[in-house]
Amino acid sequence: LVDTFYTVPADEPLYPGDYFWRVRAMDDGTPGEYSWTYYRSVIGADREYVYFAQEAVAPKPNPEPPSIMRFNRITRKTEIVVGEGVMEPRGVAVSSLSGKVYWSDIGDQTIKRANFDGSDVETIVTGVAAYQLEIDDAAGLLFWITGSAVMSSSLSGYNRLIVANSLISPAGLAID
Repeated sequence: LVDTFYTVPADEPLYPGDYFWRVRAMDDGTPGEYSWTYYRSVIGADREYVYFAQEAVAPKPNPEPPSIMRFNRITRKTEIVVGEGVMEPRGVAVSSLSGKVYWSDIGDQTIKRANFDGSDVETIVTGVAAYQLEIDDAAGLLFWITGSAVMSSSLSGYNRLIVANSLISPAGLAID
């Protein structure tokens, strides 16, 4: 088992929106074959938790089901926040003001949100294959990228707008 998770030391400051990646490779005994799990994570509003989306990536299935998880920086424990109904999560973002964690799921082409503890899951956007999410809490806006556009909506999913389109494979998104 190769398991790496970059964590910031407890005495180093963390801010909402800081990102970490985790990659796990599991050897099932077959030479040269591994299961890869990519985690994209974001620091929660209270800086105690790192929220992340877990999804299996080819060539082998992941032994853990896809889910939205969180890592407690103090206790060093990981827990599932939302597991039921998560198919192929891609982006994750948190809103300090609303106390919600947001994620995109390309499996059912939705953007969903829940309270930080995983309660009150709701679908707020349908019909989009969003790959990354960002939140502008001050403006109350959610942004996401698709394969060719940058989109936005209110934090409730209303007032959808195309911010930029006809893009060629946008791969990153940041809010200033």
